[in-house]
Amino acid sequence: MKQCFSQYMLTSLLFLLIARLQAADSQSSADSGSKPTYLDRNAYEDSFAYYGPQGLWKKFQKSETLQAGRDTWFFWTGGDGPGGTQNFYRALSVYSSSLSLQGKIQFYTVAQMSHRDRWQKLGLINEPNCEEAKDRDEYGLRLDRWKGDPKNAYPTDPQYGRPTGVIGLRMFDNPKFDKTKWDYAGYSKVPGKYEPPHLFGITCAFCHVAFDPLNPPQDPIRPRWENLAANIGNQYLHEGRLFFGTEGLFRFHEKEGLGPDDFVWQYGETQQRGTSETSRFSYDFLNNPNTINPVFYVGQRVPFFETTPPGLPQRTLHVLKDGADSVGLEMGLARVFINIGMEGPYWIDHLWNPVKGTPQRPMLLDEIRRKVPAERLKYLDARYADGGPGTVGYTPDWPMGKSWALTEARIPALIAYLSSYEPMRLKDAPDGARHLLNPSKSEEAERLKRGKILFADHCAECHSNKQPFYLLKDVEERREFYRRSVLADDFLDGNTLSSDERYPVTRIQTNAARSLATNAIEGDLWADFSSREYKALPSVGVLKFPNPYLGEVTFTAPGGGRGYYRPASLVSLWATAPYLHNNSVGPLMSDDRMTVPDPSVKERVVLFQRGMEQMLLLTPRTTVIKRTTEECTLVPPEVIRRVVVALAVQKVARHLAPAIENAVATPEQKDALAAEAERILSERFDDTFAGGLLFASAAVQALEQQQAALVEALSLKLEAELSKSNAAKSIVRELLPSLRPTLESGVKSGIADLQLLVSMNWRLPKDFPINLLLNLRADKVPYVLILAAQTGSDPTALFQALLQLSDCPDLVEDHGHPFGTQLSELEKRDLIEFLKTF
Repeated sequence: MKQCFSQYMLTSLLFLLIARLQAADSQSSADSGSKPTYLDRNAYEDSFAYYGPQGLWKKFQKSETLQAGRDTWFFWTGGDGPGGTQNFYRALSVYSSSLSLQGKIQFYTVAQMSHRDRWQKLGLINEPNCEEAKDRDEYGLRLDRWKGDPKNAYPTDPQYGRPTGVIGLRMFDNPKFDKTKWDYAGYSKVPGKYEPPHLFGITCAFCHVAFDPLNPPQDPIRPRWENLAANIGNQYLHEGRLFFGTEGLFRFHEKEGLGPDDFVWQYGETQQRGTSETSRFSYDFLNNPNTINPVFYVGQRVPFFETTPPGLPQRTLHVLKDGADSVGLEMGLARVFINIGMEGPYWIDHLWNPVKGTPQRPMLLDEIRRKVPAERLKYLDARYADGGPGTVGYTPDWPMGKSWALTEARIPALIAYLSSYEPMRLKDAPDGARHLLNPSKSEEAERLKRGKILFADHCAECHSNKQPFYLLKDVEERREFYRRSVLADDFLDGNTLSSDERYPVTRIQTNAARSLATNAIEGDLWADFSSREYKALPSVGVLKFPNPYLGEVTFTAPGGGRGYYRPASLVSLWATAPYLHNNSVGPLMSDDRMTVPDPSVKERVVLFQRGMEQMLLLTPRTTVIKRTTEECTLVPPEVIRRVVVALAVQKVARHLAPAIENAVATPEQKDALAAEAERILSERFDDTFAGGLLFASAAVQALEQQQAALVEALSLKLEAELSKSNAAKSIVRELLPSLRPTLESGVKSGIADLQLLVSMNWRLPKDFPINLLLNLRADKVPYVLILAAQTGSDPTALFQALLQLSDCPDLVEDHGHPFGTQLSELEKRDLIEFLKTF
């Protein structure tokens, strides 16, 4: 009880402190009586000292706490040790090179890209005071040169790494680099085989920093520090293209870059700009990227009392689109660093393993905080220790949990920093007033009032933090409350414009994929970061999805937290188009002939207008379905053989597993037997298909003829392994009689699948809805491939079968949110004028 009370008091005091700090800031601005100036820094040298929208740069200079929070947001990867995000991405590169797909991930692609291409193709923000390299360096690389900071205000602490020329991408020296073994050409082909001179880590700023709507840059390719806002969210970032585009981070072993002929390229290209697939690594088998939302009014968020692990009632917030993060603002912020790669050696071990097929496991707070018994801690330290060349692990100087501890210590400063940001209102933008109604004119004032009343009647229940203190059951009483609230002069003051309540997707009616995310449910990766109340949420029932092919598709939603959305904040709505949780409503560029976004005030207003017109159905939505733009290969031809072999091995191994499991053997012996069986199968199947798929039919026939020999070889190998144990004779007597028939059955079944797999068409047609495949769990993939082979001449049958297997058969991205769509055209336009003032 004492611990529970202390936790409650600490959290309550933190909320109170934030609120009072923001109130003091607001009062100070009001007392000054002058409109802040946004261009006053342009006359100065381009220094990090002048970063900070709306005069915040002056406050940052006076407060060490705000500086620490700012620097954490911009530069912190988790430190310059094994727990930093840079080591996660190196481990990922090594691991991906070892897979059957033989992929490769390397950040040198982006680090060496021209400033123009970074912005125009990927939407990345170039860091001020960095210039493109004129020549290659001693390692054969063309990396940006940092020119320094004219006022020495830029942090140069080694724990932050060094600038790369891209905001939020930090560069560190690789302690395992050996200059005598370096081969840039070889590294470019197989990054996992060579230790590079540098490691690259990601910070929060990578996704969240973009251009200040109130002070946009004259040239987006070359912004100054005063043109940036770290809280606005980068609505221009093309994250899918960054990872899987032609010049992206990921590519297959034999290819220099992906293209429209690759399904993975199609997956990346169809991801909306301004969204982030936050479960790209913590994979939930749903293609559900969501908006990189702005951060405003942190201290004014609506609090909730919920039960957090290990059973403590706590005042907390609902964070993320589905409100799943619900254990307190401090833990929610710290978790984000893990999700971008911090504490990589520990985190990777808890992610879905595509090779072993092991599911995600909960990342336990007590373990990462090192608050477990000594014996368990000793085991964890040994498990995640640095294994030498080609691996990334912890060291005695930087053990598991050190990066987490260092990050936790930074969270109070980070919260204070994020709380310092004020809304960015159109009235304060250069020439912004001309886009707004003039309240001094009676006719325009009347329109604004009508817009306020319409907002009160149709929006405020979800989009305001100023709610009744108790439930108002009477309709008229409730309507009167919201009208009084919205018509009040201080309605927007301190208003997050969200109730932060969780609402069933059946009410919101938007695309359901993000609401069905699984990472925070019981037993999954982020279970320690979601409340007991979240995990106890009931199923929202049967969902009905519009489908242009079949008319309508139904789906019964699972419970346990899934199927809910939290209302988005509408603060600075005019500057943050497109809309909905997946940026699917409204254009990103005002003219179809434009190829590069324009961050100017004028363009933002146009995009707001068009987005709101689509939201309210003044103009029709476009029925966004993510489709292939041309015929493409599911996987590159050169790796299809590896995939076929891997699937065949898995099939036989599954048949074999029960026989091994039932044997009288220790867990260690069972693991050794299973591993040995898979190795033998892989060798035999791989040798058979050495000539590729060109002679696949002949290879399958050869396997059919070799069944007896293959079973015999496996039996002898397994018997040899068993003979090494103390109980060898009894194990052999019990296992072998059932082992041979099981092997015969498994091999026969595996060969039958191979016969189908090698004959199927591994190409997808143009306009194929990619989420038919991307919303499938991994354990369903073999069935899908068999279905594809069996229904190859009947695409409708395959389409319906895939929908039946899908974890979210909702293909249309921009449907739903019907609120306000029934209003008259005049009412809709009045409502839009009020929304523009946010």
